[in-house]
Amino acid sequence: MADPRERAFLATPFQSPSTRIIASPFQFTTDENTFLRVATANSLTGVVLAIQGRRLTTAGAIEPIARVHTPNTDRSVRTEDFQIGSGALLNLVVFASSGAPLIGQTYAMAHLLQGSGATAIVLGTLFAGYVTSVQPLAYPGSPVMNSLDVEVPAREVSGTQPAGASEVVETVPTGARWELITVSVSFVASGGAGNRHVAFGVSRPATATWAFSLPPGAQPPGTTYTHIVAPNLPHQVDTVAARIQASLPQRLIMTAGNQFVTLTTNLQAGDQFGTPRLLMREWLEAAV
Repeated sequence: MADPRERAFLATPFQSPSTRIIASPFQFTTDENTFLRVATANSLTGVVLAIQGRRLTTAGAIEPIARVHTPNTDRSVRTEDFQIGSGALLNLVVFASSGAPLIGQTYAMAHLLQGSGATAIVLGTLFAGYVTSVQPLAYPGSPVMNSLDVEVPAREVSGTQPAGASEVVETVPTGARWELITVSVSFVASGGAGNRHVAFGVSRPATATWAFSLPPGAQPPGTTYTHIVAPNLPHQVDTVAARIQASLPQRLIMTAGNQFVTLTTNLQAGDQFGTPRLLMREWLEAAV
């Protein structure tokens, strides 16, 4: 006996003059005022996206769709509208045809619009997520995913070497979210008198420092040490290897504007930090 709570929904077919009928998942019929909007956020130079697919014309012919889109490289959003034409949208795929972005570097979303530009009406979202050169997004098939919904791979990146007698300051850029895993930086303590104590902190400028990694020991003057911080590292000073290591909080998530900094006691005029190396994960805060 059928469950009275069950309901069947029939797909609305589209019949062309050639008597072809298409049903879900090809649910979008189009006219001359139908546009495809591609919105992207990207942090890598050299990325070009290919937008390819098929549409069914009102005359019953299947025509290819082939467009290209070049995202911005500063994590800001770029949108571009493409006219579809009358008929029905059959399928669509977007992938990186140039560049080699990793998951977490190039986010793309596709909408179907009535009209274009600021006055366009969004009729439907086809897909959203990260793309690479070997991992496309496709309609039908791909889900609509937030840019923070995936576990992005860890990447090693170089920070910015500070000027002499200055602290390390690494700022999360606009449009990004970081998870710090490991930070390593060399520090040259000049012959100026007194031991140096290098601590690490995470702060929002002009607000508060909300995470600290305190040094387990001192670095003597006239020495070059490597300072390493990471979750679960035991606090240790190795004078033979010239290394000081300390622990970071678990899952140290930083949003745009947060800063990772050194806080050095007795910093002298001749002291010099090297270029910090960060092992980190970065997501795009893609407001597309």
